[in-house]
Amino acid sequence: MPPTRLYATGRIRVVWAVALTLLTPIAIVSALLLAGYQRYAHIVEGRLHGERGAGPSRLYSRPFVLRRGQALAADAFVRRLNALGYEEKPGGRLYKFKMVDQ
Repeated sequence: MPPTRLYATGRIRVVWAVALTLLTPIAIVSALLLAGYQRYAHIVEGRLHGERGAGPSRLYSRPFVLRRGQALAADAFVRRLNALGYEEKPGGRLYKFKMVDQ
């Protein structure tokens, strides 16, 4: 007497097809999440550990304290910000400053 099969061949194929249909998207999404984590992990770690000293040292080496009511000429203030690496952007009567990477 030949051995009997527990499951029919057609049924096994259907189970495999369903399993592959469900597991393929899960594998793709997992691979994308892992790639994203590996790409941004060093950025997050750097921010959590405080990369405050990574900026230009001249920004932190010349502290400047402004107090309420202190007289300060606009030209002197603009010169000080330009010396620290800020760029002057005209915007009407006010000046907008943007940090310039070097």
